[in-house]
Amino acid sequence: MPLGPRGSPPSSPIPNNYGEGVLFIAARDGNVEIVRCIVDAGDFDVEALTDMLPDAVKGDNLLVTKLLIDAGADARILDNAGRTLLWSVESFETAEMLLKEAPGLASILSRDGETCLDSFFDRYALGRWTDDEERAPLAALFIENGCDVSSCSEGSVQRALQVAAVHLDTAMVRLILGHRRALVSTRDEDENTLLHLAAFYAIVKKSSTDKLDMIKMLVDFGCDISAVNVGGLTVLHCLFRMNATTQQCPYYIDDYDPGYTSLVRYLLYAGVDISIRSSQHRTAFFDTIYQHNSEVALLLINAGILPLVSTTEILWAFHTVAQDGLAEVLQQLLQTKVDINHRSVSGETVLHEAVRQTLNSFKRIEGLVRMVGCILLGYPDVSVPEVGGERRLKALWADKTGRLEVIRLLCRRGVDASIRNDNGLTAFDFVKAAGPPLPWDSLAKELTKWGHDGEDSGEPLVLNWAAEQEEADLSGIADMLGD
Repeated sequence: MPLGPRGSPPSSPIPNNYGEGVLFIAARDGNVEIVRCIVDAGDFDVEALTDMLPDAVKGDNLLVTKLLIDAGADARILDNAGRTLLWSVESFETAEMLLKEAPGLASILSRDGETCLDSFFDRYALGRWTDDEERAPLAALFIENGCDVSSCSEGSVQRALQVAAVHLDTAMVRLILGHRRALVSTRDEDENTLLHLAAFYAIVKKSSTDKLDMIKMLVDFGCDISAVNVGGLTVLHCLFRMNATTQQCPYYIDDYDPGYTSLVRYLLYAGVDISIRSSQHRTAFFDTIYQHNSEVALLLINAGILPLVSTTEILWAFHTVAQDGLAEVLQQLLQTKVDINHRSVSGETVLHEAVRQTLNSFKRIEGLVRMVGCILLGYPDVSVPEVGGERRLKALWADKTGRLEVIRLLCRRGVDASIRNDNGLTAFDFVKAAGPPLPWDSLAKELTKWGHDGEDSGEPLVLNWAAEQEEADLSGIADMLGD
């Protein structure tokens, strides 16, 4: 009894002779040596060999496919729907060989009027090949050999284009838009443009450079850089939102990708409208602050975004940057009409929040706690980086000058340090609760005395002592503090 295809039911058709049965199985399973041995051993019916071609092509076995064709199989075979082997081809090499054996194969339409590119785009849209660099050349090969891309279903091309944008497949997007430029304005069911998809949905394992290349290309093709989706978000908003596909942020605080700064710089250069607010009435400034991105926030500020931001958003940003230690951004916010003594729902000023977050993060570093105390007690004009205390203590966290500089800036601008929160505590009460038992009242008197006497030589000494940077000669103060 001749062998039939593995796993086929008893009612399945089986080749009429033993040799054809074995050849059928070997061709289907991609066993090159057996196929070569059997084909070399004798003549086979052309129709039987041709029937074996579809399985060889679907299995992407180039050698088996070529052996069958060389033995007489007809590469122009059509299935019951009038589709050629190109409908199921997997690789560039196999497609190239088929087109050499059967010129004009790519121009054949199925009985439903579909092209081989329709099948290709449908499979691509399912995410089957999105990590394969071969896909765009394969589509280009079909087009070069007579497949009319303008005859393809707009739906299949559109879906493939959107998937290509999500996967930052610039070669595929360039190929499609090169032939169907009008599709650059395509949108999905949530009104996302291709720019939104590249920024918001893009697979995070791709680099920011890949994203920048895609966005530049889409803008060059005419994609609306200031278009908004159903949530009122522009591409600028989406760059810093959680990835809608993977539910991950585009980057994390500890491993910020500077490529995103280049992305924003390009969008600003290209003319993105920074005044646009989302359906939640927020500009892109909100998203950059939410992601702790001071570099991009400063770019937006320099582009003139602050006058376009609502008072509510400014106040929220004011409290957030104080907590996160974004000193350079805070400097810019303090130049607006923001109320420096604005209180949160719990009655806390930004000074409360800045001090608490600093102590929560670094309260085990005694020197830092003492530096916070000294700044609050009367020396807000001393720049923390000048004495190097924060760098020495490795307390830099979110920006160049960090948390201590935020506290210094607030004190210098006249924040009311005497304000108590709903629990009756001032910012300095946090220091006393977190720090070592020190005679803060006596220290405050000495600092005040130095200030009234017009002497500034003691300022660096006090801060150096606070940072434990060196053994400073503080006259009687060192003995008084027991240090």
